[in-house]
Amino acid sequence: MKNNLMDKEINYESLSEYLKKRYPDWEISPDKQFGTLKIFLDELNSHSFRTIGEVHNDLERTEKAFKLIETKFPPDGKEGYRYSPIGIARISMCLLDRNFTLRDIKVNNIPPEELEECRKLILPEWAM
Repeated sequence: MKNNLMDKEINYESLSEYLKKRYPDWEISPDKQFGTLKIFLDELNSHSFRTIGEVHNDLERTEKAFKLIETKFPPDGKEGYRYSPIGIARISMCLLDRNFTLRDIKVNNIPPEELEECRKLILPEWAM
């Protein structure tokens, strides 16, 4: 991904652009999900994220952990279903930071021991 995008301050446009580039195979782009993207942006701001690069690093660190979540606990419990780019990013942040608030994603329905098992797959910061 282009370095200039990584240096951009997080706002609606930069976050939408980043998620479109990170997950290009999605039919519904993040900018078509205004409400959900706005919620995620608010969550990032409340957790002191400042640049797209910070979001990118955390998504890289949690990629394997998220894939396990999606396999074991697909959206709506439907095997083969995938989370949206915003859902992927939000759940990934929750895996990394237990204080990350998810107002409308059902991570709370995942047994705590399963979440902890997935968290073991998170790469340490020094590995980035």
